[in-house]
Amino acid sequence: MPTSKPILQVNDLSVRFFLEAERKLLPALNRINFQVNEDEVLGIIGESGSGKSITLLSILGLLQTHPGIIDGEIVFNTQKGMINTLQDIEQHFDINHFESAYEEITEKKTEWKKSLAKRYKYILGNEISMVFQNPRLAFNPYYSIGKQISESILLHKPDTDKESAKSIAIDWLRRVKMEAPEIRYNNNPYGLSGGLCQRAMIAMALASEPRLLIADEPTTGLDATIQGDILTLLDELKTQQKLSMIIVSHDFNVMHRLADRVLVYYKGFIIEEGNTEDILKLSSETHHPYTTLLLDTEFIQNTESYSEIKPDRIVSESYGDNDTDSSSSFFTKCPYANDCRSITPDITDKCSTALPPLISIKGNKNGNHKIRCWKYQNA
Repeated sequence: MPTSKPILQVNDLSVRFFLEAERKLLPALNRINFQVNEDEVLGIIGESGSGKSITLLSILGLLQTHPGIIDGEIVFNTQKGMINTLQDIEQHFDINHFESAYEEITEKKTEWKKSLAKRYKYILGNEISMVFQNPRLAFNPYYSIGKQISESILLHKPDTDKESAKSIAIDWLRRVKMEAPEIRYNNNPYGLSGGLCQRAMIAMALASEPRLLIADEPTTGLDATIQGDILTLLDELKTQQKLSMIIVSHDFNVMHRLADRVLVYYKGFIIEEGNTEDILKLSSETHHPYTTLLLDTEFIQNTESYSEIKPDRIVSESYGDNDTDSSSSFFTKCPYANDCRSITPDITDKCSTALPPLISIKGNKNGNHKIRCWKYQNA
């Protein structure tokens, strides 16, 4: 695992969605902590609604301040120094009992949007870029992909003239292995296949030469051959450009191919984290019960060629939507307690009355495998 300094640190990140009628805040992310190091790929897995996309939106500064309320730190180690995008947020929001079931927002100031936009003006594009899940929706359908890439370059590199921006855009189309890039430059998004559109999206994301690339489900909707090509491309670009990445995916193959470390999300919590080999090892007995379920589901799909059903759908259909009891604090029980099949008599009381911390697994050779489960307290 890379030992270089982190370029992104997320500390105690929590997100709540404001319910207008009830004047309450609904938990979406809870005390999320992680970092991304230089030349490292961090993977995030979990079912739909677990908080993966909310994490990305928060990092990118795209979470709407209404209804979204955010707390914690998002620190970028930029070429201009350390920037905490959530610095002084308490001056803009006055939140009572942020971690209880009776959360209330008593004040909201619109100045926060202006402050956030000012901080991200330099960060977006120069330090961080994103490859969206559906590239066709990310592109403007009325302009050629080349023109849109050129405009992105001009935005983030204002000293570049239009002809140079066009040359750089064509060069990036070539780097992502698009045939006849000079011709593709003039193609509109709707005239490209899904795979070519994804390549164009990657070219636009990297044309401003960011240090961190975020990819949200980069292979969704592509056939198996094209998926493999996109993964190979990302792997090559990671090495060539010395990129750090955050990869969000339901596909375990994506994690195996790209990720150095993996976070497992469940109901807004990180419930397991560690090196990819530790997290995705099917035969391991050291897993959170939820991670074990995901791995078993993935194994069944691979062996039965039933890949059109995703793990999140199977989990939801198997267990239903067992939300935390709204009459008590969100942090007074294990988030997986209602669904867990691994609770033993000696930990039953703890599981239902106390939130387990991320517990370091003893004997782990890398020392960074952690699981949010009471059964590992003395392991």
